[in-house]
Amino acid sequence: MWHRSRHPLRTLSLLDGVSDAVVDRLASLMTGVRIPAGDALVTEGARNQQFFVIEEGTVRVTRGGLQVAELGAGDFVGEVSLLGDGRANATVTAVTDVTGYVSSSVEFDGLMHSALGNEITSAASTRSVA
Repeated sequence: MWHRSRHPLRTLSLLDGVSDAVVDRLASLMTGVRIPAGDALVTEGARNQQFFVIEEGTVRVTRGGLQVAELGAGDFVGEVSLLGDGRANATVTAVTDVTGYVSSSVEFDGLMHSALGNEITSAASTRSVA
């Protein structure tokens, strides 16, 4: 088991104020990943089955070929499609090498029943209309 001061997820602002027990549970539902610069995490219109939390690096979010956001450490992507019809509403591409955490749609369901469920749902509703 990780301890608060050592678990990499603990450094994410997304988890500010979340108990160690919840962080441990989240860690059990996510896998560490490294995405090289230039690779797409999510492709607009494609089925997406993963939720990503960015630990380090920068991603560009485009919709219809136009940049709509640039995200970095502590941000997350993929939730809109997992909460909706399963299709991504934007393309997310690594601008720099990105390290972070990923969960499958099944694991994401577990995250939604955690202390982060409301925050993820709120972000998804904002992003789906933006």
